[in-house]
Amino acid sequence: MKTIQISTDILNIWDEKLLPNFDLLFFSKDSESLIPPLGPDILVFTPKDFFQDSSINTIDVINSYQLWGIKKELISYVCVVHPTVLPRLEKETLTEILTIQRHLSSGLAIERSTVSQLVEASQHTEINQLMDRYTFEEDSKQWFSMHRSLWNHFDQETKYAFLSYFAQQFIDDVSIDDNKLARLRELYPHLAPYFNSFATVNGANCLAATLAGISEQGAETDWIISQWVFESTLLFALKTKKYSKQPFIERELQPQDVLLWRDHHNHVIHACYHLEDGYFFNKHGQTLFNPWQINTMDNLYKTWGREGMELYRKQI
Repeated sequence: MKTIQISTDILNIWDEKLLPNFDLLFFSKDSESLIPPLGPDILVFTPKDFFQDSSINTIDVINSYQLWGIKKELISYVCVVHPTVLPRLEKETLTEILTIQRHLSSGLAIERSTVSQLVEASQHTEINQLMDRYTFEEDSKQWFSMHRSLWNHFDQETKYAFLSYFAQQFIDDVSIDDNKLARLRELYPHLAPYFNSFATVNGANCLAATLAGISEQGAETDWIISQWVFESTLLFALKTKKYSKQPFIERELQPQDVLLWRDHHNHVIHACYHLEDGYFFNKHGQTLFNPWQINTMDNLYKTWGREGMELYRKQI
């Protein structure tokens, strides 16, 4: 049951952070000819310079354009583009550029049909025409690519509807009754304010959520839980808190246990904190749309699988 409420305050924060105040485009060597039509209001980077430039390649930009999945080996140029540029392009040129972005796994590309009802409900009569410019076809489907230059033209009602719809895709179905929720709030007062809620900053990841869990009362939970925490930081904290690795037996899970998932390189790719009775304090990713959610083992298996799992238990 998807029951997480999204406040207007959160929607306003997302409105500002969904996309940077510029459009970001990636090009392969074969598509270099599409850069000159963009005109003078662009900054062209080599991939090396862009990915090393922390003033532009910020955590917000990384999450906006989902840069963890981009095909870096195919990229020859990165263009930071003023938001007035794309609306001036010929439709054919824009379509080519947007299609390339999808091929390179960059950007916020969404099936047009999934948001049609949201757009149709808007009182802004120009929205469909605007979206048509950012729509392209691939794999027998229509997609549209969200960019700041398009987002700036959405009315507030459409923005809220879009953000709410988008966020729902990141919420797992979890059934938990009021009595159990009240008990978990009582047992874990340091985590209770974050149960089934959203962050206001990009970067707060699963390792930070788990670290906040084991830090317990007395720690600056709001500060800890809002950080981008690295694997080494969490592992050091587990050692300091007297956690040790134990055989994972699901039916024998205990409150305050920590689960880790490792990839084939032995890197920690996910962590969560067991509350009790198979309910976990969990955050699936580092974006604004990944909620801190009370979650279940089945949902964790669904997202992270059953391979590479480790259990850490606090020793008394």
